[in-house]
Amino acid sequence: MLVRERLEEDFNTIKASKPKKDWGKWFYFPKTPYEGKDFNLYFRKNNTIRVSLAINIPINGEEICDFFQQRAKEIEHKLGSGVKLGKTGEKTFSIYEDISWSGNLDDVEGLIEPIAERVATYISFLYPMAREYDEKDRKG
Repeated sequence: MLVRERLEEDFNTIKASKPKKDWGKWFYFPKTPYEGKDFNLYFRKNNTIRVSLAINIPINGEEICDFFQQRAKEIEHKLGSGVKLGKTGEKTFSIYEDISWSGNLDDVEGLIEPIAERVATYISFLYPMAREYDEKDRKG
């Protein structure tokens, strides 16, 4: 419900600003209690919406990549075969998927419900994994 409300607010803000056709925009959902791990949406210039959990990789961060890669089958089973895991930047590891849309802001209302459900699924499934990694990391 909170995700859906947030999406509606964000879409209304975008529509009011009348962006050009080729635009991209990140929306960060409530900060996780797990430092450096954020659920977000990116409305991309190629008419896709990227739903993701983006994890900032610390300097010696290969362990965090390995932690999630070892759970790739479990993640794919829960989130679907369209989900990808891997580095999406020099200092970012992401669990993500790209969802096609028309790129037309007038068509956005029909996306709110399915995207909200998708983000909520990511959050409910991946929060516990992030917590598990953080607890493991703290124990050393």
